[in-house]
Amino acid sequence: MKVTGDLTARTGFKDTIPTAFGYIGIGVAFGIIGQSNHLSVLEILLMSLITYAGSAQFVIVSMVALHANILSIVLSVFFGELADDSNEHSDCTLYEEGKYGAEHLDRHLTDG
Repeated sequence: MKVTGDLTARTGFKDTIPTAFGYIGIGVAFGIIGQSNHLSVLEILLMSLITYAGSAQFVIVSMVALHANILSIVLSVFFGELADDSNEHSDCTLYEEGKYGAEHLDRHLTDG
């Protein structure tokens, strides 16, 4: 996608539609896994609203199903996100040097 000077709300909404549709599939997958691990619809909804990192939601549900203690869940999510953040920020120098344009910055806004 080419970055242009047309930065209106309408353009922004139109540009986010593909991303939104991508998250619908991930949300359905998380709902199915949550239901199969005996979480209520309210618990699934709250986890989706509270936990920003999508991969952490899957880790939490898996570890809760295994009856893991809260400390191991928190540490697993923390170190998983730390590794993800380290990988994302390792290429920041490429942006500074101009090897990547602003159109590639979107991968830093989401989990993954």
